[in-house]
Amino acid sequence: MSSVSALAEEPKRLEKIFLIKEANEVGIYAVQLYINGIKETVVVDDRFPYDLQRERWAFSRTSVYGESRSEIWVLVLEKAWAKVYGSY
Repeated sequence: MSSVSALAEEPKRLEKIFLIKEANEVGIYAVQLYINGIKETVVVDDRFPYDLQRERWAFSRTSVYGESRSEIWVLVLEKAWAKVYGSY
């Protein structure tokens, strides 16, 4: 997560990772990651684990000064990386 935080400091680099930049009706997103030094496209859906008791995303989430935001780029990036390693 610290790498994601560092990447967020460089918006232009972050934009290059996401091939689909806007939310879409089908809920499919593609990101480009370097896996063992090779650029690969990873496709994920927008079904993310949600903690009903705490009413928030189960894992990573965006927030600014404690306020929840509706950005999903962190969730998509986390899911793509988890997919590469075979778990979520």
